[in-house]
Amino acid sequence: MEKLRKLEGRGKLSAARKYLNFTGRYVTWKKILNVCLIEFEKFLKRPCVRGKPYVLVLESTNLCNLRCPGCLTGIGKNPVPEGQMTFGEFKSIIDDVGNYLILAKLDGVGEPLINKDIYKMIGHAHGRGVGTTFSTNFLLFSEEDAERLIKAGLDHLTIAVDGVTQATYAKYRVGGELAKVLNNVKVLLRKREELGVSHPIVELQFIIFDHNEHELPQIEELALELGVDRLYITESIARRLRARKPNLGKTKACYWLWNVISINWNGDYKSCSRGFISRFSLGNTRYQSPKEVWNNQRYRMLRALSARGEHPCANAIERIAPEYRCEQANSYFQQANSDPGSVNGASNGCDSD
Repeated sequence: MEKLRKLEGRGKLSAARKYLNFTGRYVTWKKILNVCLIEFEKFLKRPCVRGKPYVLVLESTNLCNLRCPGCLTGIGKNPVPEGQMTFGEFKSIIDDVGNYLILAKLDGVGEPLINKDIYKMIGHAHGRGVGTTFSTNFLLFSEEDAERLIKAGLDHLTIAVDGVTQATYAKYRVGGELAKVLNNVKVLLRKREELGVSHPIVELQFIIFDHNEHELPQIEELALELGVDRLYITESIARRLRARKPNLGKTKACYWLWNVISINWNGDYKSCSRGFISRFSLGNTRYQSPKEVWNNQRYRMLRALSARGEHPCANAIERIAPEYRCEQANSYFQQANSDPGSVNGASNGCDSD
């Protein structure tokens, strides 16, 4: 068995380590030039950009089968109505920016496997030359699903296993059954071997809480026993906030606003994945395609504010209390008189810069 790859940490560097080794196959010269352009524009902190997003974070659904206490969906307080994105809506998004995308991450604050179109979504993105990944509690899975997932072309799968015993696991993954998750992991790995392929990369994720820290030594043993490819260990938001010193300096420009386009299941564009639990949006796919929204008034204002270190979303989870909500950003748009019609209008005004 190949040696288990262990990853720790969080942030942009950590994300790059997670995804770089399988996204390389989807890189073209056009995508390379686009990445160079948008990174240069981010370095210059330009509000209006010519480059396109090269990462898509899309919430296929905000429905979930668990009741995790640290998730607004889990505790029934997500202000966004429940629902699922259709394959047709997803296809129009991918077809608009697929030539620039390197990675599509198909999860948000719900369980992606609840959306039965997830396999078609993965297949279409894969066919358009876009790498795919998502995170799952992996309870809603069968042997037939394993074959569908592999044949769709999924590149990377993160499976939440925050304990090696049922009691510890269920402390956070309320309503979950650890034995079922582990069996489904074995089913997927067995099917992958039967089909003679190496995808998807299977990664166990262990989030450290106060209640499961004592099981850290056993989680690596479990990962080795299962034969997964990776073990990703990170700390819970609460623990990170407790350990972090106050950031009294000027914040960095938020890379999400230049590199990533984030979309709710209902078509709302968000400044980042944290916005999936917010009513605040930068527009909607019903009015603007990803290319059109990318330089609309709200996006440009957020980039300008972020470049000055004033945007409330910039490094938000690092320096603002957990009850932070993206609705705070609404105050910044009052001066622009940004009603839905003007926000979703066709003109982005970049030519006037």
